[in-house]
Amino acid sequence: VANFDKAFDSVDWPIKINNDIYADKAHSNIVEIIIGSGLVGLAGYVYMIFVFFNTGLKRTDREIKYVLFTLILYLIHSQTNVTSVAEEMVFWMALAAI
Repeated sequence: VANFDKAFDSVDWPIKINNDIYADKAHSNIVEIIIGSGLVGLAGYVYMIFVFFNTGLKRTDREIKYVLFTLILYLIHSQTNVTSVAEEMVFWMALAAI
């Protein structure tokens, strides 16, 4: 994971860029959790999301449904893009709201 930037140095496609950005995070939050905490951490993360979705679906508040929609959007977005700390803060605050 730490050496994937060498792949970018080997190819000048579509143009050569002299100043590059260093990326140290995976494009998938699930991969990031597996790398950082292993299968035990992944199991805890998936279990936590499952419990919060079950708890949120049982509640009838309209605001909680919006929070669940926000969680769904974040989970989809975090699997396809590098997320910032601000986006992760929205995720944790949405979980705290449930």
